[in-house]
Amino acid sequence: MKMSKVIISVKKLTKKFRIISSNESGKFYRVINAVDNVSFDVEAGDVFGLLGPNGSGKTTLLKLLAGLLYPDEGTAYVCGFDIRDSSHRREVRARVTIIASGRWLGFNPFTSIRKALEQYAYLNGLDSDEARNRVKEALDILGLSEFADESIMFLSSGMRQRALLASALLVRTPIVLLDEPTLGLDIEAAWKFRDIIRKMSKDYGQTVLIATHHMEEAEVLCDKIAILNNGKIVAIGTPIELKRKILGYDILTIRLEKTSTHLLRRISSINGVLKVGIKYLKNNAVELNVQCDYNREVLPDVLKVLIEENCKFTFIERRVPSLEEVFLKLIGGKENV
Repeated sequence: MKMSKVIISVKKLTKKFRIISSNESGKFYRVINAVDNVSFDVEAGDVFGLLGPNGSGKTTLLKLLAGLLYPDEGTAYVCGFDIRDSSHRREVRARVTIIASGRWLGFNPFTSIRKALEQYAYLNGLDSDEARNRVKEALDILGLSEFADESIMFLSSGMRQRALLASALLVRTPIVLLDEPTLGLDIEAAWKFRDIIRKMSKDYGQTVLIATHHMEEAEVLCDKIAILNNGKIVAIGTPIELKRKILGYDILTIRLEKTSTHLLRRISSINGVLKVGIKYLKNNAVELNVQCDYNREVLPDVLKVLIEENCKFTFIERRVPSLEEVFLKLIGGKENV
């Protein structure tokens, strides 16, 4: 049984930026709260997701937790060290690896992938033998072995992203912060890296925070998710908790050869049915999407109605709504400006 231990504790964390705007009267300064009074805890060994549209504060929050930015209000404790305490910042940074998408690996873009990774390992305290072994393992895992001696400068953006992600496997700090880690990766590489994230959590015991706007990635990987918008947390919980709490229903999908107003009325009147939607398919077929209270078992009653009405159905399935449906309910599909 997993013992719960809080490794990151965020307390009313706020980060403000002063930016220049302009209008007909000229230029002026305004203050935005990139992170606005945010509080949450992360347990050791968990994969924790920060999900939100562009500009919601995900990257700023990761930089605060890594000790790269100083908060204006509130604080966070990383492995017990206060990020506001200047005497603790070195300890925070020693326990956190942060990987930001789009960044270049190494200091010289003409260096080979292998050399850049080895230099990164040496700088983080690994001895030469351990560095070479971990670099070889990382290259193999991310499918970079045949490109190991090529210059980073001449790699595609997807290959550079793989090389950057390889650095996350070298120094096994207790906490790894990943900002859009699969950005620029093809489908196969993205799924492979998701397996690596699971390995970090399960095999290495690392705590992983992922900032992403990919719903499927968050749903598949994360033990817990915080949804951000305009710098604030608008919902937090496990994927299933978010679906139950925000939507409160499951979806029963039924494909029929035909339907009628009478049938729709009968299904709508079943105890536990919240709403019935209809979608017209080819050859006069229809698909009913029945929202039903997740606490009630409505399928037997629905089947009874279908049989009594002599309905021919080709497909019937009850499913939990997707995280994307939760996100759209909370955010409304609008990205921040």
